[in-house]
Amino acid sequence: MIRLSLAAAAYLVLSMIGGAAQAQAYPDHVVKLIVGNSAGTLPDIIARIIAPGISQNLGQPVIVENKPGADQLIAYQTVANGPADGYTIVLGSPSQLASLPILVKQISFDPSKDVPAVVGLVEGRYAFMVPAASGWKSLSEVVAAAKAQPGKLNYGAATVPTRLLTEAVLHKDNLNVAYIPYKGSADYLLAMIKSEISMGVAGETNAMTQKEGIRVLAVSGRSSPYYPDAPTFASLGYDIPTFSFSLNVRAGTPKEIRDRIYSATSRTLQMPDVKEKLGAAQLDVMVDLSPEYAEKQLADQTKLYSEMAKLVGIEAR
Repeated sequence: MIRLSLAAAAYLVLSMIGGAAQAQAYPDHVVKLIVGNSAGTLPDIIARIIAPGISQNLGQPVIVENKPGADQLIAYQTVANGPADGYTIVLGSPSQLASLPILVKQISFDPSKDVPAVVGLVEGRYAFMVPAASGWKSLSEVVAAAKAQPGKLNYGAATVPTRLLTEAVLHKDNLNVAYIPYKGSADYLLAMIKSEISMGVAGETNAMTQKEGIRVLAVSGRSSPYYPDAPTFASLGYDIPTFSFSLNVRAGTPKEIRDRIYSATSRTLQMPDVKEKLGAAQLDVMVDLSPEYAEKQLADQTKLYSEMAKLVGIEAR
């Protein structure tokens, strides 16, 4: 028994020494940055903007690898089921991680625990939109019209998060507005321009592609320089989050490695050319880059999306 105990203790000490040595050597080869979206999408653009700077600050190549599909589940599973060594990082999104339990019945990992954020990156605004031809100039006018015509107006959405956020706005004012689903943002925005739908929510980046055909009546987060006349949701009494991104790793990654990723990334985000490119994509570097803040965003959005999904009857498939 004593021999076994001594052997176990020796193994534990050697494991700790090995883990510390691994952390001190990090990184000594290529780091992969996994993106759960196709090339050319906003998450992919963000990854390719920041990867060279992180590579420079870490002293090793950082390669962006796209693994789209299954509502980004494939990308997250790659990291959650891989080694906890910091060499495989995923571009995380609190809104997407919060949506996974709503969308997928059987997940091989816990989105709230198994791929924690290491560092926050950027955030963008959600915009509440109506067709430019509608005549509505404020969100209060839309609310009044919907109350006057219960069940007659409609809204569209191309993603589960934007549907649930629209429902959150409607639910606050007890509005009865019909839902029309769209397979993609392009079709959704075209329907908005043609006044085939009355209202909806989209990321400001998407809204900017059709600026002449829509009117933005409110934005989440900070005031928008692109829609200076649009008040924030918060100023109107609505609790609507921004959409944001972070870098996430497998749970159990040594603190020394997480700290190095944080340091390299935070320095990258302060590079003038990086900030300029992110700004051109209507994205702001987050004021609070801490993993704690990113995890709070995930917890808050998980609660909001879960409540709205139950309200409208969305069930995981």
